[in-house]
Amino acid sequence: MPTSPAAHLHEQRPAGPDALAAARALAGDLAADPCPAADYGIGRLQGSGLLALTIGDPGASPRVLTRIVTIIATADPALAHVYRAHVTGARRGRT
Repeated sequence: MPTSPAAHLHEQRPAGPDALAAARALAGDLAADPCPAADYGIGRLQGSGLLALTIGDPGASPRVLTRIVTIIATADPALAHVYRAHVTGARRGRT
């Protein structure tokens, strides 16, 4: 059993084509409900496993992560900005 939320995220980390499929599924879910609850998008993003990806991970090149942001933005531009900030901020936090 994971001891931290971060450990749990890494267990379900999608990569490459799986990450793009997860982003498409997330965008589809978001587009299906034009007026979701305020925290719906964040909850769906957390459940997608995409938060576990960082630049340089296997299958998570800058190009793939940019594509993920673009896919999410088709359904929820604000959530795409949150995701982009998370991905780029997570990289800066590494030592």
